[in-house]
Amino acid sequence: DAGTDAGTDAGTDAGMDAGNDAGLQHGNDAGNDAYIPDPCSDKVQDGHETDVDCGGDSCAPCGENLHCLVSTDCSPLGCGGGACLQGGPTPGFTLTEAGDIVPLQVTATSTATMGTTAIVSTLYDWGEGVGFESSTSHRYKHSGSFNVRQQVVDHAGIAVSSAPKVVTVGTFEQARFSSTDKDSLIYLASKSMQAGVTVGVGGVRSDQAIAPGSGVFYFEEQRTFKGANLGAIGVGTAAAPLSDPNLTTTTGSSAESVGITFSGVLAPSSVCVPNAAYRGNTSNVGRLKVHGFVIDYRGVHPVIRMIGADDYGLASVFSTCTMTVTTPLYVFYSARRDTIGPQIGINTGGDTTNHPFQFPLADLQTALTTVGTADVASALVPGFGKTRAPLADSAPTVLVPAGMTVPINTLVSLTASASDVEDGDLTSQLQWTELSSQFHARVTGSGGSFSFTPTRIGRFPIEVRVTDYAENITIQTINIDVLGSVQQYNPVQMIHDSLSDPNTDIAPSGLAARFVTNGKHGVRANQAILGQFWYFEAHRNGPARDLGVGLVIHDGNLHPYSFQYVPWSMSINLVSGIWHDLISVASWDTSNSNYGFAVDYRGQHPIVYLIMANALVYTMTLDDVWEPLHPMLYGNNHSTPSGSYDTTINFGASAFTYDPVAVLTNAGVDASALGVGWGDANVP
Repeated sequence: DAGTDAGTDAGTDAGMDAGNDAGLQHGNDAGNDAYIPDPCSDKVQDGHETDVDCGGDSCAPCGENLHCLVSTDCSPLGCGGGACLQGGPTPGFTLTEAGDIVPLQVTATSTATMGTTAIVSTLYDWGEGVGFESSTSHRYKHSGSFNVRQQVVDHAGIAVSSAPKVVTVGTFEQARFSSTDKDSLIYLASKSMQAGVTVGVGGVRSDQAIAPGSGVFYFEEQRTFKGANLGAIGVGTAAAPLSDPNLTTTTGSSAESVGITFSGVLAPSSVCVPNAAYRGNTSNVGRLKVHGFVIDYRGVHPVIRMIGADDYGLASVFSTCTMTVTTPLYVFYSARRDTIGPQIGINTGGDTTNHPFQFPLADLQTALTTVGTADVASALVPGFGKTRAPLADSAPTVLVPAGMTVPINTLVSLTASASDVEDGDLTSQLQWTELSSQFHARVTGSGGSFSFTPTRIGRFPIEVRVTDYAENITIQTINIDVLGSVQQYNPVQMIHDSLSDPNTDIAPSGLAARFVTNGKHGVRANQAILGQFWYFEAHRNGPARDLGVGLVIHDGNLHPYSFQYVPWSMSINLVSGIWHDLISVASWDTSNSNYGFAVDYRGQHPIVYLIMANALVYTMTLDDVWEPLHPMLYGNNHSTPSGSYDTTINFGASAFTYDPVAVLTNAGVDASALGVGWGDANVP
């Protein structure tokens, strides 16, 4: 027994030691040969294992398809859907580019393939710092090189990113009015595509030019002027003088430029020849709202062909100008102020899709072929030096509150929002303008909210404007009506106020004025009109001189009555003409010395009927006036002796010179509601 036991024990111990060392551990009890099983190799899922002998916080990671709870339970791909993953997705995509310059639309098409499980998400990083996003298309608004990557995520949660694809975006800058190559009097708007004159005369060139030998190009101008004052649009070299204060220099006044004047004269006439085949009214060509210019600079000298609408509204060549210059040509505009704000806009072909020309390319080519220049037609590029036709771009949407009525001196707070299909949220780019205030001193704001406090009665139109990347503009208007009664005065008379000339000598009666300050300075009446139909008269006491009479808003500055900060007004200068906002609109017989003003302000804007010599000589609607309107007198210093007065005004305290009811009735105007006088104190 002893031998057997010894042999058996030895064999068993040796066998177990040799065969089961991996499965058993020797006990700590030296007197007892017991072994404890290793839980990570006992062929049983126990402890924290997620599958048999693997996973958890103490065993080796599990292999593919075995159960798991977290990624560390598995090797090498991680855990997904409760099982160790076999393989992730493979990214892949192609890019389609709609052109090669800004704005560039790029579309991605996925060619990614799945691994073990289906792809549930495909994202793209367009390389502009936003990161991965779900959109499969992107519009680049800036030039440069951009790395585009794709990220695909499958059902197991495996996310794999691709190597980048490079998108190169070129730049395009269309010709605009220059912000530096211009007179200081020139006012630019709409991203320098529009220009106006703040005061006097000014000129401006474009910021790009067409070089000799470069080709045949085209641009258009569209004007908003009211009259036919001095000014012209065309092309000129860098040597063409912009303007001068004597009103003698405009486009076409030297050999360095050619153009069409506001009055319709081809300038200079020595090089601009009218086209006998023009199918329109040649005497009216300068009054057209739109003119086109074809610049053929294939040779040493440029040939300019001017385009206008014929009697059927189609493009037609009305003049050809052969210039002797050999240097680059710019768009060239010069003019006297003819309206408040922008007077002219140009289209240089930077976006013929969203901002097409008035005359389409096919019509231009037909017009050029008709006059025997088919070669010019075939070479024509619809743009000033270059052209672009990007994708169609929708105009932005602006949401504004409804108009409201508020008491005077009430804080008005407004909010609005703007969005665009291509550009997203544009609320931060909203521009607010209170339109009743004067152009050069308007109340403005930006962003999603705007506040102001109306300090007078009347209507306050609030313009809310936004411009998207493609320069599409959307405008909404909110009308704020401030109700109340116009204060009535007795007597009605001329007064000094904070915005009038304190040096003007007003007669003790308050009905006459003597002007002692050099330059145009004035005073206004205490009595305003809003909602009535009233009448007053004025009389020139001496010879025709630089004096005036008319109407002006309460907030209009009369010290001086200036071209630079024009108040909304109408007036007649007693030696030179009829004016709207200090813009000459008509002439009259200056031998007259009595002037009658019938003002119908029962509608949204006042209508002024000017009476002289018992006849209606002019009718003017003051479409920029929404507030109370006051009679005014203004003038220059003519050394009138003290005690004498330049002009006298009559509000009805004495008999009028004219019978305004009869005059208006004879002219076809309903004057049945006219109060012959000014204010409750003087209207019968």
